[in-house]
Amino acid sequence: MTFMEIINPVKQELDQIFASEPETKEPVVPIVEFDDRSVSYPKVDILENKDEFILRAEVPGFQKEELDVIFHNGLLTLKAQRTPREEPNEKMLYKERFTGNFIRKFQLSKEIQKDALRAAYRDGVLEIHLPKKSIQEKEIKIQ
Repeated sequence: MTFMEIINPVKQELDQIFASEPETKEPVVPIVEFDDRSVSYPKVDILENKDEFILRAEVPGFQKEELDVIFHNGLLTLKAQRTPREEPNEKMLYKERFTGNFIRKFQLSKEIQKDALRAAYRDGVLEIHLPKKSIQEKEIKIQ
């Protein structure tokens, strides 16, 4: 039995859970996807303060050019592709380091200032700042 045959029932159940709009008060909902190419995902921490969300993903060994960050319609997507780095006169004897593709998606439930997003990659950690739109209260006078 292959890994995908074992995981497919779990995937189907997760698909049903995430098929509709998440019924949660959580500001960020991770979206889980499995495919045949990769089931290894980087570890992610998500923090919130009054002004922004901050996402930190551990992606050691990647070059900045191998990482993609996309924000569209409240969905933050992290993608990367690492190709094996081998010298012509070397052959692989033992391999533990990740090569291939990964993708992580996060649905954000609050409004984000998409023009103010910023990301930095330092010491193997990708840090993404997602500023919140300021929602100002307005008092309505009753006439």
